[in-house]
This record gives sequence, C-alpha cells and structure tokens, in this order.
Amino acid sequence: MYSNAGVMLEIADFVDQKYKGVDQEALGALRDDAMQIRAFALIEITKYARSQMNEGTVANVARVATIYADMWSRTAQLLEANSAQVALGFANSAQ
Repeated sequence: MYSNAGVMLEIADFVDQKYKGVDQEALGALRDDAMQIRAFALIEITKYARSQMNEGTVANVARVATIYADMWSRTAQLLEANSAQVALGFANSAQ
C-alpha cells in the first residue's frame, strides 16, 4: 500500500502538470488520501516492528485500508472522466 500510494502521488502530479482541465478538488483529495496512507502505513510498520500489536493498531490498519480503497475509487473516477486524454498522455510519457 505504501508504494502504491507513492505511485498515486506521481500520477496525480503528472495529470496536474499535463492536463489543466482535470478537477483540482479530486486531485487534491487523491493526494491527501495517498499521504494519509503513507503516514498511517509508516506508523503501523513502526508499531509492528516494536511488537506492540493491539486493538488500536488493528483499527488503524482498517482505517488505512478504507482510505486506500477510497483512493482507488477516486482514481477510477478521474480515469473514467478523463480516460482517453490521461491514458494516452501517461503512456506517451513512459516511453
């Protein structure tokens, strides 16, 4: 999840730089979700490394999973709304 959240940040930055007509509020929400996932993942990795697994940790992991699912849902919405333009531009930039 941590790595995928970083990829989502890169995609959001790419879309923001290349396509000015994209919903900025949706991109902002996507970035916020990705950063929350990264922060919560680091917190939970630290807790796990310290072997302090408890109900609070389980709740945080569940919260991160929910944010992660919401992030992918927003990504799908962005891609659906701008699929042709974004996919073509993203594919061309990877070459």
